[in-house]
Amino acid sequence: MIPEAATTPAPAPLTLWVVPVADLGGVARHVLDVARVGLPGLRLAVLCPEGPLAERLREQGAAVFTGDVGPDAGLAASVRTLRTAVRTLRPAAVHTHLAYADLAAFTALGPERAARRAGAPALLS
Repeated sequence: MIPEAATTPAPAPLTLWVVPVADLGGVARHVLDVARVGLPGLRLAVLCPEGPLAERLREQGAAVFTGDVGPDAGLAASVRTLRTAVRTLRPAAVHTHLAYADLAAFTALGPERAARRAGAPALLS
């Protein structure tokens, strides 16, 4: 008799949300709401600058990756931080919020680089 192999379901795909603001304005409220309720069939991690948003997300038990990202950090630092987050977290998708994050993600994960360097598709919104 062959023992049955223990099967562990694969974890849900990880989606990395890039939010280039630390304050609790409009987009942060949306991110907090989604982090609280969840995304059916997905795991959520948020990349944002350290500050009130990151603190609130942690209080809710959300996965938070903080670093130099956003207008205050500058584009070069934001691109480096995003690339590091993608290499570290290996998300199935990167979803951006606000125009600055769109620009940083396009620069970091642009079409010609997405497949060979970053390893995750970018969804710009």
